[in-house]
Amino acid sequence: MLKSGNKTGIVGRPKDFDQRIILATECLLKYKFTMPTVIDYMDGKVNAAYAAAPVRTAIVDLDGNIAYYAGRGPFDFRIPKIEKALKKIIAGGGYMPPAPPVQWGEAAGGLRCGLSIDPADAVVGDDVTVKIALENMSKGPITAFIKPEGLLDGLVIRNGEGKTLAVEAAKDNSRWARRFRARSTGLQEIGPGKSLEREVNAKIAGAAGGQTASAGKYTGGFSFEVNDDMLSGVDAVDAALAWVGKAQSGACQLDVSLVHEEGCMDCHSKNDYHHKSNKDCAMCHVGEMGTDTFDIKQDECSCCHMREGKFGRRKIFGADGDFDKASKHISGMITDSACLKCHDQGAHGDGRVSLIDPGSEGKKAWTGSRTAFCLSCHDSKASFGKSVHGKELGEDACSHCHNSHGSENRALLKRRYAISGKAAGGDIAAGYALCWSCHDEGKVMGAENAFGKLHEMHVMKKNVPCIACHDVHGGADAGEPGMIDLAHGIENGLGGRFVSKRDSSTSFGVEPEGTKGYCYIKCHNNHNPEKYIRAK
Repeated sequence: MLKSGNKTGIVGRPKDFDQRIILATECLLKYKFTMPTVIDYMDGKVNAAYAAAPVRTAIVDLDGNIAYYAGRGPFDFRIPKIEKALKKIIAGGGYMPPAPPVQWGEAAGGLRCGLSIDPADAVVGDDVTVKIALENMSKGPITAFIKPEGLLDGLVIRNGEGKTLAVEAAKDNSRWARRFRARSTGLQEIGPGKSLEREVNAKIAGAAGGQTASAGKYTGGFSFEVNDDMLSGVDAVDAALAWVGKAQSGACQLDVSLVHEEGCMDCHSKNDYHHKSNKDCAMCHVGEMGTDTFDIKQDECSCCHMREGKFGRRKIFGADGDFDKASKHISGMITDSACLKCHDQGAHGDGRVSLIDPGSEGKKAWTGSRTAFCLSCHDSKASFGKSVHGKELGEDACSHCHNSHGSENRALLKRRYAISGKAAGGDIAAGYALCWSCHDEGKVMGAENAFGKLHEMHVMKKNVPCIACHDVHGGADAGEPGMIDLAHGIENGLGGRFVSKRDSSTSFGVEPEGTKGYCYIKCHNNHNPEKYIRAK
């Protein structure tokens, strides 16, 4: 309702279409809406034809699981419920912890009752969610009477010494909640095999009866009871259809503490990747916290990296893991300690992969490029850094072609790279797929220039593999644009030999202008030398 003194000059609700246009225009100017706006007529025909109540709030955690799903809005747009769900996700490092399962009791009169209390490790004074569930076990419909208020009257939480905890339901005074309570008769029909749930936000206030609350193990139970006195305020016809009886839920086990005790997660669950995801310190640590014995386990990589995608992890171990591929970086049985040859587990937080300096006695963190790290062991490829590939691909050059752990292709290659014409099987596109991840197959294999004709003749017609002439890691002449090293093919048993006392460094050359090349090698005939036009 608009009060007097507002900018539009309209008081109360708009009385005609002109006043409605004035109000809509004022809203558009004030709030700067960019979406198309439709103004309904006074009879509300557009609203009647297209009205809907979509779900307005859904929250998804980092695992892709639906952590919160509200009812149809605006009827279930409840800020307290949304806030509570977000707090649980934040406390779980972006993941919604699973809710305790509903504990069901025996059916009574075709109706059974269930109860769950979330969280199960409750703290006196903190909020909990009490879920009451009713399931129709009969073959016909059941009309259950559920009090709009005082639903938790049947809840009892008691320990082995008979001490009872007081649970106070939070009052929802939102406009929609008040309207629901005013209109509700409390009667709800449950179809055969169907269930009905009611969630109540509550707080464990302390011990009942003025006693002092104590920590420990508690058991929660709920009695759902309906009798004639409770139905006295319901219309007689409707009351006659209601279920009457008493159903008891199963027992919920609670671990109650008096105050929140600070622990590791109070600090370490805020920013660090692993700590947010794994609450059990013993998974990765050994020894007593705060003493010299406290340290990081050196053999627990597989406990996390057996799963794909969880918390962003790669699946390294187990079936279909990287180390289960046909080609793997470490041969034989893979153990957790093998990971420490390259990785520093002590600095493995926040989702980063930490490498160690293989030349340091104390296993210091690696500060160089990934390519330099690979070459620290694969020193036979030392010329790679000076090659065209090494220069063009930069600090992560190796990872452009190779997987770090395992692959279904030879030599950890990301795509297929045939080392013989037979292995290529005449399929140029698939046999040399690794090359085409960067190079244009049409330009390399096309016959539109002299260089293309040579590729077409050798690779397509004679079934000679790329490796016969090219060394992708640099070879004898790392600066050569085509990375040609004829010795590479000879050493790999692909035929041919040098002529005129040539060797790998002198068997191939490029003339100064760069448009012509020549080679000294014996294949199907002597090239002594063979010259050809070289495309730039």
